[in-house]
Amino acid sequence: TELYNPADFDKRAILKSYKLDVKKITIAFIGRLHPQKGLDVFLALAESMAINQRFQFVITGDGEFRRTVEDKVKLNNNLVYLGYMPSVEKVLAMTDILICPSLYEGAPLIGLEAAAMNTTVIAPNLVGFKEQIEEGKFGVLYDASLDLQEDIYMLRCLLEGDVDALVALGSNGRDFIKKYHAFDVVKHQYADELKEFFG
Repeated sequence: TELYNPADFDKRAILKSYKLDVKKITIAFIGRLHPQKGLDVFLALAESMAINQRFQFVITGDGEFRRTVEDKVKLNNNLVYLGYMPSVEKVLAMTDILICPSLYEGAPLIGLEAAAMNTTVIAPNLVGFKEQIEEGKFGVLYDASLDLQEDIYMLRCLLEGDVDALVALGSNGRDFIKKYHAFDVVKHQYADELKEFFG
């Protein structure tokens, strides 16, 4: 909660530093550039919404599909690739909605990091994201279908609906994190588990 604190960042300044439009809603993908993370869904979504001037799409991360991302950016004027960013909190600070279209997950930390930054999360109804979003109310879940066009349609419906209400969900995140996931809260749980394990 100390590192991921929205009060420590100037959103407009960060957007301007990357030559992004401060008036647009910023939609981000953060993670490994690989189909398992749903990269193809995010790229196709950005392409399908290219004529909608209310949104801009940002990708940060690295991986074997980096060239694919770079090629797509050249063809799509509402898509920006920022490369690998070690400071995830800085990207989250300028993001209105984080989309995490993974095919599967274990315990995705990015959802909790986004929540701590009051960033709305849209994620598939999978173990990991499901529990975080249902309990924290800082985003929405969708039923991923493995059909690219169907998933894009569901995401577009969410974004092109009441997007202001969608963005506002993010404001629930930090209180949820402070109550259930902050270090001061969970350190006692870890201490108890270690005592039980080591006697």
